[in-house]
Formats: sequence, C-alpha cells, structure tokens
Amino acid sequence: MELIDKIVLPQSAQHMILLKYILVLTFLLFIPYTSVLFGSFILSIFFKNKFKKNSDVIYKNLSIELIDLVTFSKGIAFTLGVIPLLSSAFCYAQLLHLSGLIVPETILISTLLFLIALISIYSYKHSLHLKNIIELNADKKSNESEKDVQEYNYRINRVIKTSSYSGLIFLIISTYLFVSSVEFTQDSEKWGYANNIFGIIFSLNALIGYLQFILFSLIFISTFLLVKHGKIVNNADSYKNYIKNYSLKLGLTSTVLLPVLVILSIFTKSKLS
Repeated sequence: MELIDKIVLPQSAQHMILLKYILVLTFLLFIPYTSVLFGSFILSIFFKNKFKKNSDVIYKNLSIELIDLVTFSKGIAFTLGVIPLLSSAFCYAQLLHLSGLIVPETILISTLLFLIALISIYSYKHSLHLKNIIELNADKKSNESEKDVQEYNYRINRVIKTSSYSGLIFLIISTYLFVSSVEFTQDSEKWGYANNIFGIIFSLNALIGYLQFILFSLIFISTFLLVKHGKIVNNADSYKNYIKNYSLKLGLTSTVLLPVLVILSIFTKSKLS
C-alpha cells in the first residue's frame, strides 16, 4: 500500500471525474477482450478433449480456430488485457485513497496472474499448431523416424496438457479477483469489516458477478462464431454447419440464463442494502 500511496496524485473534483471516465474506458477495453479470450480458451480446451475421445477432425480444427481468435498478437493481449488492469488499479488507488481498501492491491495481483495466464495460453496455442503440423507430416516420415515422431508427440502433449490447465487456472483466478474487487467497491457496507482478501472473494455478489462474466464470455464467443460462419453457402459443409448449430445453442442458452443472474444480483444487492 505504501508504494501505491506514493504514486497517488493530488485530488480535485475535476481529477475525480477524469478518473471515473478513465476507469470506464478501461472496462470497455478489458471486459470484451477478456470475455472473448476466456470463452475461446475454455471452448478450445473442451473441443481438444472431445477430439481425443472421438477423433473427429471437426473438433480438432475448431479447437485450433478458437484459440487463434484473440491470440493473433501478443501486443493486442498486452494493450487490451494487461494495460487496462494496471490502469484500473491506479484509478481505484486514486478514487479510494485514504479509504484503506485493498482493492488496488488485489487488482495488481490479478494483473500478475493474468500475465502468467497469457504465457500459458500462448504456449498452449503454439503447441497445438506444432502438434497439428507433426500429425499432417506424419505420413511423410520414414519408418526410422517413427520413434522420434512419437517422442515429439509425447512431449508436445505434455506441454499442451500443462499449459491448458495452468492457463485455465490462472485465468480463472485472475478474472475472479478482478470481478470480485469491482463488486466489493460497490458494496460500501462491507468496507468496514470485510476489507481483506477473503472478504472480497468469498461474497455472494462476487460469485454472481463472475457467473455473469462467464455467460457474457460465452455469448461473445458464440456471436463471433455465428458472424464468421453463419452464412453457409454449401449445406454439405459439415464443419460450418456444426459451428453454426453449436453456437446457436450455446448463445441462446447463455442469453436465457443471463437475465436470471442479473435479476438475482439486483435482488441480493437490494436485500443487503
């Protein structure tokens, strides 16, 4: 907290208004990007596991396409993910100065975990592509190199498994810390007795808010896939047909569930107040 206090600037009415605008801007950058990243990463892992069970090439291609949606540039990940998180931590440090709340520190921890998650996600992406290249060229290999190919596959599978699990865990923890911190700033009644990491994360409002975030992620990613593959010229294109049908089901289900959580959130907040 001492380090954050040192970078806090003198406050004024205009300064506070400007900080609120900056905070809204960071949300507009961070939430859509992270929602698509979260949804595409989870679904990519889901279809990767389905391919291992069913060996249907549709699942493999969809898994690769999903992880490629928002990981095409590390600069974009840093600009739309890391920088908005740092900006929101700074804004909350300014807005909540002298309140004693640990929200800025919690968001900084979220930023660090988000960086680790990004490293794992990009490792997962590159490993998937490398494995796909090896499988495509497997038929061209001589019999003498079969052991080498198997060894490469074994190592790549280990990297894919490790990076997928670590990326998912760190991404979930990071985004949950962010959502729970934002929810905590809106519940001033808890500021006096729940100003600790456990008070922030173990909250009904935080849980409901995070479930809303997950549904937003699924709605974002299903909408993106529908826009990209919704127009089917050839009905025999099984890949696009599968994506369209799956995206419709996923998007409709998430859209139906989201208002329920919104109403539940309003009810719990009004009841607590």
